[in-house]
Amino acid sequence: MDDSTVALTIVIVVAVFGVIVAAGWHIWYALGLARVFAQHETDTWRAWVPFMNDAEVLRLGRVDPVKVALFLVPIVNVYALVLKGIAARRLDAEAGRGVGSTVLAVILPPVWAMLAAQTRTPAPVAAPVEAAPAPGVAFPTPAAAIASVAPPRPAGAIIDAPPAPAQLAPAASTPLAAPAPTASPLPPAPPAPVVPAAATPPARPVEMLEEPAPLTRRARRGGEDATAVVRAPAAWELLLPTGETAPVTARVIVLGRNPSATEPGAQYVAVSDEARTVSKNHARVEWNGASWSITDLGSTNGVAVVDAAGVEQILPAEGTASVTERFVLGDAVVVLRQTTV
Repeated sequence: MDDSTVALTIVIVVAVFGVIVAAGWHIWYALGLARVFAQHETDTWRAWVPFMNDAEVLRLGRVDPVKVALFLVPIVNVYALVLKGIAARRLDAEAGRGVGSTVLAVILPPVWAMLAAQTRTPAPVAAPVEAAPAPGVAFPTPAAAIASVAPPRPAGAIIDAPPAPAQLAPAASTPLAAPAPTASPLPPAPPAPVVPAAATPPARPVEMLEEPAPLTRRARRGGEDATAVVRAPAAWELLLPTGETAPVTARVIVLGRNPSATEPGAQYVAVSDEARTVSKNHARVEWNGASWSITDLGSTNGVAVVDAAGVEQILPAEGTASVTERFVLGDAVVVLRQTTV
């Protein structure tokens, strides 16, 4: 065997050994990432596709996944490695892991993936659930809204005065017997007044007369000044990104791609978008008696609320904010509006 044959044999052995090592490295990395992706409710098959698995890590860490292409550019791939470290650090922080785990994500990705697969992100503590009304029952309307729709009282209207209290009857002709003297130093109590049998019923409190009634007395008689009562909106609905509407039937609404029914009495609404930016359990919307609020349930792509001026406010992880009309789950815009019946 000459020297050229020996050299070729060595090259083939080294190449085969390198392929085996690379395949084992990839399988080890993919096994850990598949479990991590399952925890974050994303497709596990992405863990087995080279470059797509790192792109998914960037997306879960809120970094543009398109920048995974920088790994193919010499020298610039160092910047791509830094971006991967940033994404891994955000995932580690959410799961309560330290900086050492992030260092493993850069130098030993399979070890980091297996460690991350064994550490679950703590689930958010759910607020106490308020008793939900029966389906179809209107939510209580704020006091300001009730005052704005109360029927106006005609000018010059006179409120009926409450009937005069019953007059006490005069004492009977037969004098009452005087109380027996006692040894107590206190003076004797005066005799109780005698009330006639046909006494006038007690007057209603004045504040009862001030409450607006659905119809006044003159309206019941068909008077010309009868005023119709304008009802406040008595129903709420969600306008989903697909154009469909979902009537609101509970005080607590859980929204997501496929929300899990874990809260008794809550309403679960599935929100789908083509970009798959909505998590399985993304956000929780709750009615507090006067307004709506939304809470991020640890979603991957976050929650934002939009005010009347169209300005978006991004909620922190598991944060809560008031909802005026529109809010955004990932890239999906949802409108919460009150409808008239």
